[in-house]
Amino acid sequence: MDADGRSPTEVLADEGLRHLHDLLQAATDILVTVERSNSSSLTQNLNPVIPQPELSGNECQLASSESLNASGFQRSKFQATKEALQRVLEECTALEEGDEQAKSEEMEDAEEGLRLQSRLDALREEAQRKNKVIKLLINEMRALLHDLSLWQK
Repeated sequence: MDADGRSPTEVLADEGLRHLHDLLQAATDILVTVERSNSSSLTQNLNPVIPQPELSGNECQLASSESLNASGFQRSKFQATKEALQRVLEECTALEEGDEQAKSEEMEDAEEGLRLQSRLDALREEAQRKNKVIKLLINEMRALLHDLSLWQK
């Protein structure tokens, strides 16, 4: 248990979740950078400032479309990975909330168990007191029956 009363597993889980959030943010930053890079390289391909090797129009279009297809594929793959990470983070958050709810339910159950236990103890004490009274009454009844039997003789 640490200073907050949490187990080492909970501390590690929180740290792992924080790292996943950081990873997702980094992935998003990379995706934005790649998209900016692709859009700027597309602009350079359409408006070349630096002299390029001489390619015919068809070859230039083919090279440009191949790079766009490759970057589009990488972007879609990266986007799918990012979405998968987001789903994992959402599931972790949902599980964490479920754990907190389960803990609160466990605490309520424990409190109810303590109340029931104290009620059981009170009922036992009451039963013991009543048993003592009944024993006294039975003993008095025996004495009275004994006296009655003596009077009848």
